[in-house]
Amino acid sequence: MSNDDFHACFYLMNLRGESKRKGKVRVFKNTPTGFKSLVDWIEKNRVASSLELTITVEATGVYHEQLSYFVHDKSYPISILLPNTVKAFAKSLNTLSKTDQIDAQTIARMGVERKLRFWSPMSPLMRDLKGLSRQRQAFIKQKIALTNQLHADEKRAKPVKNNIKRGRKMISIYIKQIEAIEKEMKELLRKDEQLKVSVKRLCTVPGVAFITAATFLAETDGLTLFSSESQLIKYCGYDIKRNDSGTSVHGRTSISKAGNSHIRGSLYMPSMSAMQLEGPFRESYFRVVDRTGHGKMGLVAVQRKMLKVMFACHKKQEDYDPNYSKNRA
Repeated sequence: MSNDDFHACFYLMNLRGESKRKGKVRVFKNTPTGFKSLVDWIEKNRVASSLELTITVEATGVYHEQLSYFVHDKSYPISILLPNTVKAFAKSLNTLSKTDQIDAQTIARMGVERKLRFWSPMSPLMRDLKGLSRQRQAFIKQKIALTNQLHADEKRAKPVKNNIKRGRKMISIYIKQIEAIEKEMKELLRKDEQLKVSVKRLCTVPGVAFITAATFLAETDGLTLFSSESQLIKYCGYDIKRNDSGTSVHGRTSISKAGNSHIRGSLYMPSMSAMQLEGPFRESYFRVVDRTGHGKMGLVAVQRKMLKVMFACHKKQEDYDPNYSKNRA
C-alpha cells in the first residue's frame, strides 16, 4: 500500500481447509472513492453473505489507516499485520520474489489460513495522545540535531554569525513547541479520569514520569490487546534474537527491534534513571553488565524489566511495590 494506491486480492477457503485465489489482483486508489470501489468489488466477489468474510491489511506507515477506518465503519472484520509478520509468512511459503501483486496474494492467503486478531480503532482521546507523543519525539530528535550542528558551528575557526543566530532561534522554537505539546498531553488526561489514574499509577515505577507513562499507554492503546508480558515484549521489539547454529556458530545475542520504536525511544532516559536507584532495576543492570561487559545491554535489560513491571501494575491496578521482589524471594 502506498500514498497513491493499494493492491487487493480475494482468497477463498473450502470446507477441507484448502485456500484458493479467486480472480486477478486488483488495484484501487488510496482515496475514499477507491475505498468505495473496493467494497463494491468485495460484495460482487463474495460467495454468500452468510459466510464469514474478513479483510487483512499490512501496516505501511500511515498509508493503511484511512482504509482501515473506512472498512471498519462498514462493519467488516479487519486484521492489521506488521510487515515482519507478513515477511515470515511469505518465507514459510518459499516465496522468494516481492512485488505489490505477490504481497497482496500473500496477505490475502494469510488472512484465510491463519486465525488473526481483529483490529479495533483507538478512542479519539487515545489517538490524539498518541499523535502528540509522536510529534514530541520527532521535535526532540530535530532539536538534538540542531543543537549538535550549533555546537559544531560555534567551534569553527571562523563561524558564520548569522548561522549561529538562526540555530539558536530554531532551537528556542523547538523548545517552546515541545513544552506546548506536553501541556496539551496533560490537558487531554484531565478529560479522562481513568486514564489519569493509570498514568499516575505507572509513575510509581522508578524512572517513569508523565511523558513515559502517557506514551506507553497511547502506543499500546491502554494495553487492551495484550494478555501477557511476552506479547508486549515482542510488540516493543525487545524479544531476544539468537544467532546460534550447531556447534560452530555462536553469534551475538541481541533484541529483534522488530517492533514499536516509539516505546523503545521513550524508555531510554527512564532506564538511565532507574539504573541509578537501589533496587531490582539496578541489580538487573549490573547482572547483565557483569556477564556481558556491555553497558548498553544492561540498559536493555532494565528497559525489558520496566516494561514487565508497568504491564503488571496496569493489569493488576496496583502501584509499584519496591519490596515485591524481596517478598517474593
